[in-house]
Amino acid sequence: MISVLHLFLLSFIILILGILCMIMKRRNIMHLFIGIEIMLLALNIAFVSVGIFLNDILGQIIGVVLICVGAAEVSVGLSILVAYVNVKKSTNLMSNEFDELRD
Repeated sequence: MISVLHLFLLSFIILILGILCMIMKRRNIMHLFIGIEIMLLALNIAFVSVGIFLNDILGQIIGVVLICVGAAEVSVGLSILVAYVNVKKSTNLMSNEFDELRD
């Protein structure tokens, strides 16, 4: 039987993978967005597993809210990505290029 500890362990492993995706591939904006989405998935698994363990619907409600937040983050992130690619013609990030986007 799958216990809450197993689900928390799965959530922790997925969270670490999302953090590693963001840390190791900092130069590509797509990898940053994918890392954020993976971390939101880990939080979603943790909240739903707590809701199942406590026999409470609140965990599932928070899971649905997190899915909505993830969808909003993807739409804003893709619009920023499209604007960035139109200006720079690349998805690679450099440290001083964000200052040029404000101009």
